[in-house]
Amino acid sequence: MKTTDINKEIKQLMQVCSIILEQDITQIKGFSSRKLGNIANQIIIISYGISNGQINDFDKESNFNYIIHLIDIYIQELDIKNIALLQKLIQSLNEYCYTTISNNTDLSFKIAMNNKIYTN
Repeated sequence: MKTTDINKEIKQLMQVCSIILEQDITQIKGFSSRKLGNIANQIIIISYGISNGQINDFDKESNFNYIIHLIDIYIQELDIKNIALLQKLIQSLNEYCYTTISNNTDLSFKIAMNNKIYTN
């Protein structure tokens, strides 16, 4: 597995959010880079565990469910009133995280961006 920089992962999560929301995520009330950092840390830890065989398919799903839980908590704290937009953001972040922990970061970013393209 290639080494993943936590700051790079946080930046990609912020970029996914900003593109989906069509505004800078850092300008939305409730934004927390620390909480995005928690999600990024989990992505990196799980990716590493999968790549070295410490996490099997069952554990992968369990760990991914934990990330989904973190995303849900984080999104609820953002001041976004548009429910459809919130759902689109949650879906994009979930898909981004799932494909990233499956060690395909390039694909994960494309999938997250496709939600923006195809769900407008």
